[in-house]
Amino acid sequence: MTIMLIAILSSSTSHIIKKGDDKGKHGNSFLSKLYRIPMLIFESIMTSFMRMLMWFVDKDWWFKGPFRRIFPWFLGTGVIKILYAGEVYTTEETVAILENMLKKTEEKGKELHVSLTPCVCRAATNNWSDEMPNMTCMHFGRNAIGFDKVDKYTILISPETAIQLVKEYAFKWPFVHTLFGFCPSSPEYFNKEIALCFCHHHCATIRCEIKRGKNGLHPIKKADHLAVISNDLCDNCAICYDKCPFFAIIKLKDNKLEVNHDICFGCGVCTRFCPNDAIKLIDRPESESHFIRKEVLKLKSY
Repeated sequence: MTIMLIAILSSSTSHIIKKGDDKGKHGNSFLSKLYRIPMLIFESIMTSFMRMLMWFVDKDWWFKGPFRRIFPWFLGTGVIKILYAGEVYTTEETVAILENMLKKTEEKGKELHVSLTPCVCRAATNNWSDEMPNMTCMHFGRNAIGFDKVDKYTILISPETAIQLVKEYAFKWPFVHTLFGFCPSSPEYFNKEIALCFCHHHCATIRCEIKRGKNGLHPIKKADHLAVISNDLCDNCAICYDKCPFFAIIKLKDNKLEVNHDICFGCGVCTRFCPNDAIKLIDRPESESHFIRKEVLKLKSY
């Protein structure tokens, strides 16, 4: 099934798939080779970890009793946010980040490696889709090379193809763009091993937020935006209500639609699919800190 999906994806998006000999151009230094060891270990157990996480989220008894706050904090804050931070960005911001990653690596005379892999969350639950794309995880830098040694279905793609896929996925499906990075305390994001996931209800991150956010399990940070619906332009078609991945849009008694700002992640899915341009994103009053420098997001080209 996955091989067939790769073939369809390659033909439908004009993929620029790199040749196999390109893999050998990366990571020739001793430190690069040494770095691969913990990465390969991490990547080899990722499926098992994601399976355990989803099992954990579905069990109510973890979130009751005297330890109901310890486990969510340890997993959501002590592990995910500190070690492997995840943040939500709009399509425009994601494209800007990838374009600047490419620009900076080219200025340094280096090549930006990008891998495309099957969704680790779908793989963990064997929940493959016949409608939405299953190849929805991207990795950049040294991590891209690591994944091609762990997952046999991983392919290397060009940065231009990665940007093209972000745009195509955003146009067709209500994916949330979530960027992840190791050890986010470092100020230079271009040196990080960044991963980009196209998340939806099949993903552990969104499932954690929807099912256990009330218990303090927040595996990803909200974007710097909030969605606002204009009553003058909205015709109550409810497309945004159906598309919102976080169920943040509610129906009022008079069939009007409203955004619950306590739940809204500012992902921009509703704005992408609103046929009347009745939804806009405004700045969140109190935004969280980010591991990707904010000035990069000002350079928007899409």
